[in-house]
Amino acid sequence: MSDGGRDILMEFEGVGKSYPCESGGSIEALADFDLALGENEFVVLLGPSGCGKTTALNLALGLEEPDCGAIMLAGGLERGRNMPCVFQHYTLFPWRSILQNVVFGAQMKGESRKERLDRGMRLLESVGLAQFAHACPHELSGGMRQRAAIAQALAVEPRLLLMDEPFGALDDSTRGELQRELIEIWRRQGFATLFVTHSIDEALVLGSRIIVMSDRPGRVAGEFVVDLPRPRDVASAPFVDKMVAIRKLLASQFLPG
Repeated sequence: MSDGGRDILMEFEGVGKSYPCESGGSIEALADFDLALGENEFVVLLGPSGCGKTTALNLALGLEEPDCGAIMLAGGLERGRNMPCVFQHYTLFPWRSILQNVVFGAQMKGESRKERLDRGMRLLESVGLAQFAHACPHELSGGMRQRAAIAQALAVEPRLLLMDEPFGALDDSTRGELQRELIEIWRRQGFATLFVTHSIDEALVLGSRIIVMSDRPGRVAGEFVVDLPRPRDVASAPFVDKMVAIRKLLASQFLPG
């Protein structure tokens, strides 16, 4: 798939999704949702809780099916199979070492033991966990476990990585460190990323493009291209200007006026 010379990995076209209510009727989570994600892009879905961000990610993952519209993927990609996701809460197996957790996906693909262990150690080195390769998850801090979860997702060498508020439970200092590490890995390896967050700061620090969601049912309310140099200075005038513009758009979508 392509769009004006840009290779498209995933595209939502007119996607809608509703959920039944216990009291009867339904809640419309997404309506006429359109989004295209290109090769090597870092796209952020931004909006407060309840606007449909995670629903869109679950549909991308194949955990749910849309009621209407279509989700199209480039050749070689398959929903639910080769698009790993890093969640807010760690998905590490407690009985496996950190290295064994990282290489689990590659093991399931049938890669040789040496190949997957070598790659696993390289990834642990890249996220600063090489010395904890043989530790168990409970022996690591929350930030360290999330580093391991990122390495686990990257061990299958994805073209497209999905992330659902992966740093939301971390303190500000650890969150900042992981944001910087993620961007460095993304720049080196060149995979596309769809990242869900409710934090404007985080969206601006990470994203190449920010998709602002509307109030439920979620639609695309606006799009911001973030053409600021990396690493980004959160105190710079261009950064603050974009933050103000995004805040105004969110306020128009979620506050009565």
